Amino acid sequence: MNQKLLPCPKCMKSFSNPQSLKLHQVTHSNRKPHKCPTCGKGFKLQSGLHCHQRTHEDVKDYHCTECGKCFSSLQGLKLHNRTHTGLKPYKCTECGKRFTQSPHLKSHMVTHTGERPFLCTTCGKRFTQSSHLRSHITLFHVGEKPFTCDDCGKKFFFTSSLLRVHQLDHTGERPHMSLKLATIYAEQNK
Repeated sequence: MNQKLLPCPKCMKSFSNPQSLKLHQVTHSNRKPHKCPTCGKGFKLQSGLHCHQRTHEDVKDYHCTECGKCFSSLQGLKLHNRTHTGLKPYKCTECGKRFTQSPHLKSHMVTHTGERPFLCTTCGKRFTQSSHLRSHITLFHVGEKPFTCDDCGKKFFFTSSLLRVHQLDHTGERPHMSLKLATIYAEQNK
């Protein structure tokens, strides 16, 4: 006897019973009602919260047979195994680039949309990825400025190379510099 499959109206994935379909449909919601009492992180499903809580207990029962690395969840081990198998099931519809995890594809998509969802609350600059925002904050808004120009007293941090480039402003010289260094220098001169 053939069992009728129930399709998800959002992604057309099929399920054999209404309970499985209902549980799956939660993944399409932005609601995360299950909160971790330790760190406050939210989860769509209770099962996700339970897996996460194991990370606070530092219980790592899942071991990679290839390299021995340990994980607190079976899902973590499965994602890790893709580094050994090369499996990249998530494909960008714009350029064809493939990814091991859906969040990596999602963060890649902003390179096509131009969206910059990560805001620096100090200076208002926006970034495509949270890691770029963290680097920006570390480079430009945190710490001391140990490099001082003897001519004008302006201070620089991150690298003495920026000070050397700045000192050329006083001499009028314009030597070649890397694009990364030029960008950092421009950021500090804002």
